[in-house]
Amino acid sequence: RPRCLRRRRPQGLHEAYVEALPRQHTIAIMQSIGVCVDQAEVKRLQGKLGSEIKALQAQINDQKVVKQYIKDKGEFNPASGPDTIAIFKDYLKCPEVTIKEAEGTRFSVDKNILDLIDHPLAALIARAKSGSLNFAKKAHLISFFHKL
Repeated sequence: RPRCLRRRRPQGLHEAYVEALPRQHTIAIMQSIGVCVDQAEVKRLQGKLGSEIKALQAQINDQKVVKQYIKDKGEFNPASGPDTIAIFKDYLKCPEVTIKEAEGTRFSVDKNILDLIDHPLAALIARAKSGSLNFAKKAHLISFFHKL
């Protein structure tokens, strides 16, 4: 494991690093051709989406199982695979998260799996993964295309 990854994990930056990694090439290309990002537009979109994101996070944190998880573990991050797997596997005992393959057993909480789980938390996390939270992260690209 690279030393930089070992340093990021304790600082809580690993998820942010993994999230930003796929966009590095796009940003580098945009910068190399001199594309300017409209920061005012980015701030406007972030503000617009901020209340929607906070409401969704509040709904997630209001779930009884999430409150218990936070009580036991200290915090819950719906974007964290390990946190989400722990909730559905260990707390809710959802068999859908267990994937048996020839190589062994793995656990998944991707959108397809969440769609199979009959619990309000699954729908909220699926919405967060596919919609509002990811949309906010793409606000800089929206402003870029708006200027073209």
